[in-house]
Amino acid sequence: MHSEALVLLTTDAEWARITHLEGAFDQMDKRLGSVEARLGSVETRLGSLEHQVHDFRLEVQADFRDLRVEMRERFRWVLGLLVVAILSPAVLRLLGR
Repeated sequence: MHSEALVLLTTDAEWARITHLEGAFDQMDKRLGSVEARLGSVETRLGSLEHQVHDFRLEVQADFRDLRVEMRERFRWVLGLLVVAILSPAVLRLLGR
């Protein structure tokens, strides 16, 4: 009878250990589920941020295109004024004025 009690005690101890491990696994599963949910949220926010950066980049590119066009127009005006300023005294001399 003593050996039967030892077997029952061992079985009870093992059962308690198994129950404890099951509880630990359930807790790990819940925590991993929480981590997975938070990672999903981070992925969503990163996707949104990626779209915002892309839109901002397109906006900056458009602004630089507009700036280049404006600078080209102003350069042509300045160049035209310089040509007139340089050539007008020569033309006036030729005309005798």
